[in-house]
Amino acid sequence: MYLMRNSYNSNWSNSTSLEVRLGPRSTHNNAAVVTIDKTVPRKDNYNMIINNPLNSIPPGKKLATFLWLLGATIALSVIMRMIGPFTPNIVDYEFANTAAKAAGIINAWDALAKLRACFNLGFDFLYMPTYSTTIALACVMGAGVLAAKGWRNLGMLLAWGLWLAAIFDAVENYALITMMFNGASDPYPAISAFCATCKFSLILLGLFYALVSLIIYLVKRMSVARVTGKNA
Repeated sequence: MYLMRNSYNSNWSNSTSLEVRLGPRSTHNNAAVVTIDKTVPRKDNYNMIINNPLNSIPPGKKLATFLWLLGATIALSVIMRMIGPFTPNIVDYEFANTAAKAAGIINAWDALAKLRACFNLGFDFLYMPTYSTTIALACVMGAGVLAAKGWRNLGMLLAWGLWLAAIFDAVENYALITMMFNGASDPYPAISAFCATCKFSLILLGLFYALVSLIIYLVKRMSVARVTGKNA
């Protein structure tokens, strides 16, 4: 009797086979064989990279796509600022978390300001997919500056989170428009304030991640340039 051990690796598991052959080594082809298989899941499967549709944009086109989206976002931001009411502004209205506060803001606007507020809220539905996709793409691009799976997963997760922010924005606008036409009443102020908080939190997290990614990228580029200069 003697032992033979065979091991193999696959994309999904690390497997080891232990064969017990009953018989002399010289006649092992005719010996009785007992095979014991042990399969251990690969650890890599627990650290799968979260994907995002924006990651399917070819690497050579991501920067151009981002710059186009950034230009559109900046232009729409300026328009949103110009068409909205000034005092109180639309953000004050978003965070009026009680019916009394919301009613006070609506009553503080004259007819023209109310019209501007309604137009701003309607135009915002065009703004939502633009700003959310712009920051989401920045997060996807930033996810590639470090090889660590945790960093890359965080970037992809935040990219999805930015589209969730746009959904919060849409729900918030529904509550604000309802109060504009039907009067401020519960639970719409609380819904608006909650959605605005979630929206801005996700936006700020995405912007922070993109900014840190940019800093890391620039530091790595300067380090490479310094090393290349010394070796030249």
